[in-house]
Parts: sequence; structure tokens; C-alpha cells
Amino acid sequence: MKIISDKLVLITGASSGIGAETAKVISSRKATVILLARNREKLEQVAAQIKQRGGKSYYYAVDLSKCEQVE
Repeated sequence: MKIISDKLVLITGASSGIGAETAKVISSRKATVILLARNREKLEQVAAQIKQRGGKSYYYAVDLSKCEQVE
């Protein structure tokens, strides 16, 4: 999928389940993923897995239901 190659892709709920798997797949297609979720430790694990596979990611622990955290 060249469409996402070299793009930034923001993924919410990226610490587990569908969000984490989506992040891994998208990063394997040469996109940089920005991982958002509430659990920092799980985000770190997903980011480490992406890095091990040669992908690139950034992660931020944030609760999107709280406006002050989004800012």
C-alpha cells in the first residue's frame, strides 16, 4: 500500500486489541504511527514491538475524554 508509505497515521486505542494490531500493520507498510491510549506501559510495549520490526512510532499516554489532556 504505497498510499500510506511515508505518512503519519494517528491511532487511538493503540495500547491493545484492534488498535495495537492496526498500528503494527500500518507501520509495516512504512508509515510512521502516532499511538494514543491511556496506558503508558502498554503503549511502550507496542512501540517496542513496532521498533523491533523496523517500524517507526511515537506514543502519548492521554485520555481523550479529558479536554485538558488533549491540549
